[in-house]
Amino acid sequence: MAENKKKEILKEIKEQLRTAQPCKIGQEEKYFTWLGDNLLNKCQKLLPYCQQSSEMIMLNDLKERLEKIKNNELPDYNQTLAYSICQELGIQHGQEILRPVH
Repeated sequence: MAENKKKEILKEIKEQLRTAQPCKIGQEEKYFTWLGDNLLNKCQKLLPYCQQSSEMIMLNDLKERLEKIKNNELPDYNQTLAYSICQELGIQHGQEILRPVH
């Protein structure tokens, strides 16, 4: 049950990262701040499901990338890195790999 919840949360995060695009020109800063906040909240939900030290390291890396997205620090670059980290967390548990839309 816990493993399914982890996969579900990772899938939600990856999907939002994969399809993330500001809806209006000039609204990028607000959008990425919202996106970063939203994904950081979802990332917090992963904490109880990451027990191995390697998972905790990746989860901390993911949080760092999401924080950078929230602060509008190279959001496209950090979005790609965050997506890759999610893939790595999912691969450890046999989850499918989705490719970014960029």
